[in-house]
Amino acid sequence: MIARVTRKPRKKRIVILGGGFGGVYAAMQLEKLLARENAVEVCLVSRDNFFLFTPMLHEIAASDLEITNIVNPLRSPRLPATNRL
Repeated sequence: MIARVTRKPRKKRIVILGGGFGGVYAAMQLEKLLARENAVEVCLVSRDNFFLFTPMLHEIAASDLEITNIVNPLRSPRLPATNRL
């Protein structure tokens, strides 16, 4: 008797290096464009697990804003665990 081995197709992975403006924007746009595609996974690789909006750092230094106003987590709780950024 010959046993058949069936392999499910692997997901294609798009890897984005860097969590700055370009990397985050690219990941968000690709997630929107490929939301219905189950065969594609978008992966954002960053040194930090947060996005820092640097143009407003002077507001923090002047005590006009709290740091929480310009720092956002890169991981989104609304995304499935396999597609988190």
